[in-house]
Amino acid sequence: VNSAQNDGYMWIAKPMICEGELPCPYSPHPNEVYDGITQIDKEGIKTIYSSMSEASRQNNISTACICECCKGKRRSAKEYRWEYV
Repeated sequence: VNSAQNDGYMWIAKPMICEGELPCPYSPHPNEVYDGITQIDKEGIKTIYSSMSEASRQNNISTACICECCKGKRRSAKEYRWEYV
């Protein structure tokens, strides 16, 4: 493969296949593995949203804050915990 766009390199990526526990403390990117976002309140009640954008709009929380919670970079956003479905 040789073109101006890739400078003559051909990039090949192996798919990540995991069995059992995840080797990292956060979840992979939702477009690769997950189908939605789960909101968990203090009582443990779960609400599932089809996308991070939908959860953001309905709860008036930035998508960045929700994403950081899903990745384990912060514990909560507006007193809710968030996880990828």
